[in-house]
Amino acid sequence: KVKSKGYITNVNYSVKKFTFLLFINHRLVDSGALRKSIENVYASYLPKGMSPFVYLSLEIDPANVDVNVHPTKHEVFFLHQDSIIEKFQQALEQKLLNSNASRTFYTDRLLPESIGAKIDFQIPSSSGGEKTTAPKDMIRTSSTDQKLDKFFMTTPKDSGTNTMNSTPGVGAQSKNESENGKISCADSEFRECKLTSVKTLRKQFQAEGSQVAREMFANHTFVGCVNRKLGLFQHATKLYLVNTHTASIQLFKQLLLRDFGNIGVIKLNPAPSLKELALLGLENPEAGWSPDDGDKTELADFVISTLFKHREMLDDYFSLQMDFVDGVESVIGLPLLLDDYCPWLAGLPLYILRLATEVDYTDEVECFRGFIQETARFYAVPCKSGARMDLDQHKSQSKSSTSDDQIKDSEEEGWKFTIEHVLYPAFKKILLPSQACLTDRSLLQIANLPDLYKVFERC
Repeated sequence: KVKSKGYITNVNYSVKKFTFLLFINHRLVDSGALRKSIENVYASYLPKGMSPFVYLSLEIDPANVDVNVHPTKHEVFFLHQDSIIEKFQQALEQKLLNSNASRTFYTDRLLPESIGAKIDFQIPSSSGGEKTTAPKDMIRTSSTDQKLDKFFMTTPKDSGTNTMNSTPGVGAQSKNESENGKISCADSEFRECKLTSVKTLRKQFQAEGSQVAREMFANHTFVGCVNRKLGLFQHATKLYLVNTHTASIQLFKQLLLRDFGNIGVIKLNPAPSLKELALLGLENPEAGWSPDDGDKTELADFVISTLFKHREMLDDYFSLQMDFVDGVESVIGLPLLLDDYCPWLAGLPLYILRLATEVDYTDEVECFRGFIQETARFYAVPCKSGARMDLDQHKSQSKSSTSDDQIKDSEEEGWKFTIEHVLYPAFKKILLPSQACLTDRSLLQIANLPDLYKVFERC
């Protein structure tokens, strides 16, 4: 516990030599660290080469004062010196900021019989005015600022619409497609979900959420992408490194629970065969297939029978649509979870395989939990090179008219554009991050403006 009182000169007073009177427990002493900290504060306000006058009296427990620093016992150290000096610096700086006002002079007319003129000095009080913010505490950007390109929601290589027609390969259309072809999740008929299992999952999701992290995402200012996995944003005076992949998984879980039974659909044209997707999924090293697991064709048949058995439920609740196309079991539609966002369709084979093998369809709660988990993983921002999430990701490009460098640049702009203008606005608007993101380094503070000012003050 420390008690202090003193007198300081404001920014209108300065002398060439710094006068510092320090009393600790009513004894005149000196503290080099405290003296230097005061000089550093005043250096921002006084002309070069000028100094203030400061009188300071501190009352500290004698047991916390070390008087054996100097042979004459004139200079002392005391316990918790750094924190005490920092508090005094903050108080001193606040006083100087609030007193930085010009003086007002009132004069009387000089009468013939008067010996001299009377001059009164009055310094206007700043206590009733606005509190001035120190430079180190100033928030240099606002989360409400908007860029002009926000109003031009087209990918860099898009020609004007977001339609994905039946071009060679896999395309997509929404069942809620508007006249100009723009994909939207909006649905005029909203069904209220009354399933106890879904209400239970929503409560668990809400309980696991962090309001502290929610406030950060809701008021952040996007800075940029480090790579496909990591991004940077500013909140107040702090800079954060965000795991975009992990945050997107949480976002799509939230969307699947929120829009349960009311999800739009992305139509696949042409519709891929379920069996071909299952076989491709088994070829993926992430599937972990080995000869001991059985023949791939038999496993593919198991995937088809499992998913087709529950296709009505999957279509009704999640808009995962499967049907016969030319007599072949096929996937004809995927959930549309976020406007202007399409999952990387190269991950579709593994997604279909995991829906059949990793989801427990015998229990309602576990079925929904498993499906939401696998779907969120499929829709999350992929970390692999070449992966894209825009709606034109599978449109073919002519090699004759487009160089490899141009294609690479277009792909680079595409995923960055989607992350900045689709995903992070959704994070700002609705994302409720989990409490784990504060401890598992998914949301990591890497810089703080006041701390940077301290570093430069010591230099």
